[in-house]
Amino acid sequence: MDYIIPTYKWVSVTFAMLSLGTGIQALVDPIGFSKSFGMPLEGTTDNDNNKKIGSRSQQHGLAKSYVSLMGVRQLGTGITILIFAYQGKWAEAGTILALIGFLVAGTDGYHLTRAGGASKGLFHAIPGACIAGLGAAAVYMGVGASSVSQFHQKFFKKGTYIVAGDESGLGGMSELS
Repeated sequence: MDYIIPTYKWVSVTFAMLSLGTGIQALVDPIGFSKSFGMPLEGTTDNDNNKKIGSRSQQHGLAKSYVSLMGVRQLGTGITILIFAYQGKWAEAGTILALIGFLVAGTDGYHLTRAGGASKGLFHAIPGACIAGLGAAAVYMGVGASSVSQFHQKFFKKGTYIVAGDESGLGGMSELS
């Protein structure tokens, strides 16, 4: 089991870098991103009068407002995980990966499957679940445990309790009688 935490760290940074790349692609080339994601926006129709939206500029305008949301999501995720990795806050990064792995990749997979791309849906959902599981396993196994252990030893020793409201605003400790 000694391989889980190093693997998790490598996957975390790799995932963060890929998130940055896909986020930038979604902002710079929304049409290309929509194709690579599995829901191409070319050839979409205007539902009000069922006219085909054919020009590249019309497609780009339609896609930009939709796909930019995904791009910002990807950029935010990648930047947050990289900052936590740089700061050595691996437990925090693992918690984020565990959450987004299930929520975001699961939701993406669901909608891709509903749009008729079952294989594309699984392509998003299965790796997302694996990344989430790896992040959760690393947190469970104690990635970043030194800071967690120090916190636990400092604040939850037998015979102590936390008192809120000292000068620092962080609370202090007092002995129980």
